[in-house]
Amino acid sequence: RIQMFANETNSHVLLGLIGKSAKGDTAVQYSNRVSGFSNQQPIYHYDKYHLVPFGEFIPPGFQWFVDAFKVPMSDFARGSIDQAPFSIRPGANPDRPLYAAISICYEDIFGNEIATRIRNSREPVNLLVNVTNLAWFGQSQAPMQQLRLSQLRSLETGLPSLRATNTGITAVIDQRGRVVASLSQFVQGELDIRVQAFEGQTPYVIWGNWPILIWVVFALGIGYWRRSQPN
Repeated sequence: RIQMFANETNSHVLLGLIGKSAKGDTAVQYSNRVSGFSNQQPIYHYDKYHLVPFGEFIPPGFQWFVDAFKVPMSDFARGSIDQAPFSIRPGANPDRPLYAAISICYEDIFGNEIATRIRNSREPVNLLVNVTNLAWFGQSQAPMQQLRLSQLRSLETGLPSLRATNTGITAVIDQRGRVVASLSQFVQGELDIRVQAFEGQTPYVIWGNWPILIWVVFALGIGYWRRSQPN
């Protein structure tokens, strides 16, 4: 039905769900997944890469915990860090698609992983999309903290971000990290806003944290050398 809706309305739909795939001849594995539906295009899948310990995967040596409490679906399969972005074909220019790098939940707080995904992508990424469930944090500061970290991702990559959440904070962030539209927490609604996509890679996307690490090592080396000199 979702694919039919995308075809009939010439739209693009992203949906969070539980993925299921074959594992060997008889077993199956599950994943935390976002699927994308576009007009007359194959269904897109992104499987979460950075899983939550105990919530989405069981660290080595702790399988007894899951067995004892019979926790269902607590060991998801991990997706690759280099998964393809989601293709968006604007109605005004269908021959030149845009590409969105997808992340799920707290994945967008890891700037190095977002940068790696953009850097290694075969297609030029034009915007970031994050699908998040923060319901269990209630009225805490966690939703606002993740929004601020999403703003950092836009600053680092020079790309706008679209955040869709079930309890907040749903927001649109421009390429400079500014929130241009948002919905309050625990308020049902929608955002209808035009987003300017961008192309190109920032120094952070190209080099990651290496320049900072090199400068830190250099500064520590200078400090050690100065302390070792006689007064």
